[in-house]
Amino acid sequence: MRTKFSLISWNETLDLEYLLDTAKQQLDLAITASNHLNIPEALITGLQELINIIHVNVSSEENSTTASDIVTCTWGNVGRPRLDIRREDLEELLHTALPVEHLSQICGVSRRTINRRLKEHTLSVRDCYSNISDEELDHVVRSIKIRMPHAGYRLMKGELLARGHRIQWNRMKASMQRVDGAGILARMVQLGFIARRRYSVPAPLSLVHVDTNHKLIT
Repeated sequence: MRTKFSLISWNETLDLEYLLDTAKQQLDLAITASNHLNIPEALITGLQELINIIHVNVSSEENSTTASDIVTCTWGNVGRPRLDIRREDLEELLHTALPVEHLSQICGVSRRTINRRLKEHTLSVRDCYSNISDEELDHVVRSIKIRMPHAGYRLMKGELLARGHRIQWNRMKASMQRVDGAGILARMVQLGFIARRRYSVPAPLSLVHVDTNHKLIT
C-alpha cells in the first residue's frame, strides 16, 4: 500500500482520479481483510479521510459554471437568477441511477441546487432504491454467486438491477462481504487492481509506446 501511494506521489503531475481509485481499492481491501485479519482501525479511518479530501479537490476541479439545456434561468427584480429544472427532467435524471454529484455535473449546477429542486418537486433519491431487507438481499446475492461465482461488484450490481433491484453500492458491497468475504479477499489479492492513468503530454507524438498487448499507439 505504501509503495502504491509513493509511486503516485512521485509523479510530476498528481492524478487525483487515479489516486482516488487507488485509495478506494485499498479501503475495500482493508475492510474485507478486517473480517479475517487484525487490521488497525486507524488505517481504515485514515483511508476514509484521504478519500474525503480527494473528493473535495476533484469536485472543485470539475465544478462547472455553465448550465445545461435542461436548466432554465429565471431573472427576478433583484439578486442572482433562479436555476429551474422541470420535474420531468429530474425524474429522467434519477432514472439513470447516477449519484447526485454526477447529476449536478451533467446539469452544470451545484449539488445543493439539485437537492433543492428535488425537494421542491417532492422527489427523493432514496425512493428510487429497492426497500429489500438485508436478509432478502443476501439471499439474492447468494443465488447470483452460485450461478456466477467470480462475479465482482459491478457485475453483481448490474445483475441485481436486471432482476429489478436497485441497491446502493454500500449495501451491495456489504452483502457480498457477508456472503463471500473470503472469496472477495482472495480475488482482490490474486488479481490486483488496475487503475487507468491519464496521459498528459506537451504536444502530439510526444509519447509513443507499446501498451501491453495492443499495437503501437501514439
